[in-house]
Amino acid sequence: MIKLIASDLDGTLLNRFHTTDKYILSTIDKAIANNIHFVIATGRSMQMDDFALNFNDRPLYLICNNGALIKNEKKEIIYTKTLPIEFIKETLELFPNIPIDFIGASKTWVNASKESYLATFDTEKKKSNKHFLKILNHFQKGRIYDSEPNFIEHQEILKMNVRILDSQQKTDFKKHLDNFPSVANLPFADGIFEITHSEVNKAAALRIVCDNLQIDYSEVAVFGDGGNDIEMLSEFHHSYAPKNANPKTKVAAKYIIGHSHFYSVPLQIRKIIRNTKKKRSTLNWTL
Repeated sequence: MIKLIASDLDGTLLNRFHTTDKYILSTIDKAIANNIHFVIATGRSMQMDDFALNFNDRPLYLICNNGALIKNEKKEIIYTKTLPIEFIKETLELFPNIPIDFIGASKTWVNASKESYLATFDTEKKKSNKHFLKILNHFQKGRIYDSEPNFIEHQEILKMNVRILDSQQKTDFKKHLDNFPSVANLPFADGIFEITHSEVNKAAALRIVCDNLQIDYSEVAVFGDGGNDIEMLSEFHHSYAPKNANPKTKVAAKYIIGHSHFYSVPLQIRKIIRNTKKKRSTLNWTL
C-alpha cells in the first residue's frame, strides 16, 4: 500500500510548459485527500513565488537542490547540507570568468553580470522559442548578480549550477571536480553541472523524509526522468520513469510509462490512488 509519492518536476510531473495546471494540481490534491503524503523532489531551488507552479499552501514536503535542502509540510527547513568552503574558494579562484549560480536556502548569488549569465544559454534557442524566453526570464529572476567572491565565500552554499559552452573550459572544470571527492555532480541533463555535497542526492533526502514520517520504504512510489533521479529510482521499488527519460534513468526505474507531455505521471499517480483506496477497503472489510 502506497503511503507516500515523490516526484521530480521538469520532464516528469510538470506539463510541456514546465509548469503545473488544473489537472496536475487536482492530482496532488487527490493524493493528499486520500492520506498519501506528496513530496516534490527537484533540482530546483524553489525560491521564487512567481515561478507559476501554484503549489501555494498545499502540505507538501519539498526536496530541493537535488536533496541539499528539505522542507516539511509546514515549509520549515528540516535538513541542509552545504558545499565545502575550500571547494567554493578554489572554484572562484580558478574560474573567475565563468558565471555560476551559488544557491543558498533562500537566495542565489551570481559571480557575474546578468548579461554574462544569460549568454551561457543557447542563443539560437532563445531567439527561436518564445516559451523558452519566458522560462528563462522567470529562471533568472531573484538572482543577485555581480556578487563579490569574498561575499559568496561567507555564505552557506547548498548547490552550484554551472553552464559552460567552451569545450576546453568544460574539460578543465571536470578535472577540477575530480580533485574534490567531497562534492558530486548530479545534473538533470548534459551541458550543465549541478554540484552538491557528495552525501547529497534525492534518494538520501527521501529516506530522511520517510524516517521523519515513519513510512516504510516499500510504501513509497517515486517518479523521475533525469540523471539526478537515478539513485531515487534505483533505491525505491515502486519507481517510474516517463518515456522521455534518459536511457540510464530508464534502466534505473522499475516501470516505464508514457511521455510526460501526455500527463503520464499524473495518470499513474491517479492509478496508485485508486489501488490504494481498494486495498484499504479490502483491509477494512477483512478487519
